[in-house]
Amino acid sequence: MDRRHNRWLLFLGIVSALCSLSAQERRSILPGRSPSPLFDKNGRFIIAYQNSDNGLGLAAGDSAAQSYEAHDLPVSPPALSPVIKKDKSDEIGIVWEEHGRGNHEIYFGRLDDGRLVTAHSVVQSDHPLFSPDLDFDGRSNPWITWIQCADQKYSVCVASLGLNKTWVVNAPYFASALNPKLLAGGNGEIWAFWTGQNGGRDEIFGRVFQGNAWSEIYKLNSDSRYPHTSQSVGLDANGFPWVVWSAYGGRDYEIFVSSWNGKSWSPEEKITDNGQADLSPAIAFVHGTIPLVLWSRTSGPASALYARYKQGYDWSPEIQVIQTQNETLRSPKIAVLDDRLGMAWESGEAIRSFSLLFRDLAEKASLVPGTPTLPPVLNADRDENQYTGFGDSITAAENQGYIPRLEALLIQKYGTAKVWNEGEGGETTIEGLARIDSAIAARQSKYMLLMEGTNDIIFLEISTDTAAFNLEKMASRCLVAGMTPLVATIIPRNDLYWNYLIFQNRIFNLNSKIRQFSNRLNFPLVDQFNAFYDYPASQGGWQSLLLDDGVHPNATGYQIMAETWFEGLRNQKDTLTVTSPNGGENWEATSVHNIAWTTQGTVGNIRIEYSTNGGTSYTDIVASASNSGTYSWTLPNTPSSNCLVRISEASSGTPSDVSNAAFTIAPPPKPKAPLNPAVDTRLDSTETKKINKITWQANPENAGITLKNYKLYKKQAGQADSSFSLLASLLPTTLQYEDASLDIKTNYSYRVTALSEYDIESDPSGTVTDSKKFEFPPLNPDVWTVFIRILSVKEKFNTISFEKNALNDESEVSGYNVYRRKAEEGDDKFAPLAALSASRLRYRDTRLPKDQKYAYAVTTVYTDGRESRKSAVVTDK
Repeated sequence: MDRRHNRWLLFLGIVSALCSLSAQERRSILPGRSPSPLFDKNGRFIIAYQNSDNGLGLAAGDSAAQSYEAHDLPVSPPALSPVIKKDKSDEIGIVWEEHGRGNHEIYFGRLDDGRLVTAHSVVQSDHPLFSPDLDFDGRSNPWITWIQCADQKYSVCVASLGLNKTWVVNAPYFASALNPKLLAGGNGEIWAFWTGQNGGRDEIFGRVFQGNAWSEIYKLNSDSRYPHTSQSVGLDANGFPWVVWSAYGGRDYEIFVSSWNGKSWSPEEKITDNGQADLSPAIAFVHGTIPLVLWSRTSGPASALYARYKQGYDWSPEIQVIQTQNETLRSPKIAVLDDRLGMAWESGEAIRSFSLLFRDLAEKASLVPGTPTLPPVLNADRDENQYTGFGDSITAAENQGYIPRLEALLIQKYGTAKVWNEGEGGETTIEGLARIDSAIAARQSKYMLLMEGTNDIIFLEISTDTAAFNLEKMASRCLVAGMTPLVATIIPRNDLYWNYLIFQNRIFNLNSKIRQFSNRLNFPLVDQFNAFYDYPASQGGWQSLLLDDGVHPNATGYQIMAETWFEGLRNQKDTLTVTSPNGGENWEATSVHNIAWTTQGTVGNIRIEYSTNGGTSYTDIVASASNSGTYSWTLPNTPSSNCLVRISEASSGTPSDVSNAAFTIAPPPKPKAPLNPAVDTRLDSTETKKINKITWQANPENAGITLKNYKLYKKQAGQADSSFSLLASLLPTTLQYEDASLDIKTNYSYRVTALSEYDIESDPSGTVTDSKKFEFPPLNPDVWTVFIRILSVKEKFNTISFEKNALNDESEVSGYNVYRRKAEEGDDKFAPLAALSASRLRYRDTRLPKDQKYAYAVTTVYTDGRESRKSAVVTDK
């Protein structure tokens, strides 16, 4: 028989779940997932589903049949998430998603007599498209919704095939969007609902299209602190939408409902309240007026479907429809035709269905509420050598799993150990949260090994944020009960889902959130994902660690898991704690301080390292030292305010610990500036250049500091301090320096610093500037004598000339003085003869006796009153 196109599945038996239900009740089993049920126009109960070959299947049977006819629809696998709905003329439409490599499509088609008669692509994209839903407006035009994930934005798209338009309705809240639903209201409006985030946890949002525009976004829940998820929608006889969902209620997940009255949404109503996980609700209306809610409930290995209906203002008691042991019931759906109810749900890799009459269901309403589960009691006497592994089927694989392998490692190390297996196959984190308290209470274990979330990945109605929230709550429950929770990342998977970016990203995203909350709440993290993902390619890579199903580890994979758990436990049992430096210390470079630590358990020689960049990199202080609790450390000259010390067991690297916060390695002491700098200026032997002698005194505050040298800096007076440049580096025993061959007209400024042996330079000393002024007489004096006879008297005239001295600053010269004496007299007889302006370089001495000779000299006079020495002496001829 052709498996894909003409498969007939017999009922494996008509199994009665409730002994007194009527003969109309039936169950069937179909291999597959994602059921979507309805009653067709002929009254047959139809289920569209994702078959075991990842194609689409359709099962149909009439009310009298003892079996269903099931066959595959002619679509290209993988085809996922089918949804079927009837239009106003009872014709059936179907939507689904198809995925190829790099191509994603949403399809819409029509079914007739159980056959797919038309199908066409609604949208194509190279970005993931998933979770389609549809409904039909009053003219039987299809409206379709789906999620598109592109550039880390999740868009809720709604398309009207009749109007040929598409909208994105969740703007601007693109951080997350899941599980979109459509409802065509009774007044021509189209409602869209989705789970999304607006800065908090998952919430339930809705929007309505009326006429030609979308309304504002409605938020149906009131508390954004906790996750709200898995909404389902239904339309009452008035054409008003109802929304039902599951939300964390402070202890576990409960069912909430809200309805539209034509103007506003009713306050959310909580219709369950117990200590168990109430999940995945579905809603339908019996006779259009009676809202009926069906949901799954998980409590340990037991799983059940429950229902409540509302007549008037009152909800019925909870009705247990189906109960199983060791079988998880998930994602129930309801179809209603008059008084007939058809239910379908997932159970492992199979779809089960059930049908009955509403009156039979109503007769079973009981007043037995769910039994609340009390929080685990704090137990300070938990057994250090007992451990509980908690999770899904990856944990539950007891004989060949990590549990016995880990137990052997612990016994080898510590002599005695018992690892209990509290794994539950097929479990999601929501169900695990409902089960964690019983697992805590069941054992005296000191340690809880939490690893769950692999199943959440494939259920797109559960966001990774909600899955991480559930794990965080599980770990917190353990902590309250006196247990130490170790939280693990989930391992990669090599099945169909890994090939689709949306699921692959969900694995990475969930693990990122697990790492974040573990770090934030200081829960020990065991990174199983990286233990797999980093497995060497030369040995087959991480794919070689999994069974053929691509999900569960093989023997090698479980051994790696056991060893990774073991190292995580070692870090808790064999502890090492850095006590000094532990943050805030200010230790001077090159000084000596004790590093201190404490250990518990079995810790051998230790390795000590330090970091100056906040832990980005480390440098060995000592590679292996005795575990004595202290180590004398001479601090390196590596100043930093972001230093850490890390200590670990030398042989294995674990346990280890790092300073709780950064400490400071302060620079070695900074020298003080030299004191009392001074400058003395003189002319050199040529009297054409000057010499500045700079002196200073050692600063007594540097007595405890070894100086490397003094640094002498120089600039021209009047320039900015940035013009100082190094003139000389001098031994620390030298306290003076002569700066020679200097331009006489230019003034210079000096300052001095002290440099330590660690090249730490002091602030500069005060600045000193040469200020001594030199006076230079005129050059090359000369005398020219002329004799003149006036009547009978012969007189002589001497003309004295000279040159300016270039060494003088012309701006400071005010003039010149001419001196005269008799030639035979000494220089002490020179007397002032004339005062000349700065521009006059000649003087005429008249009416001199012709027989007397005279000697002359000239001086330079300055604007501040100074006068140079006399020039060379010249004598008339």
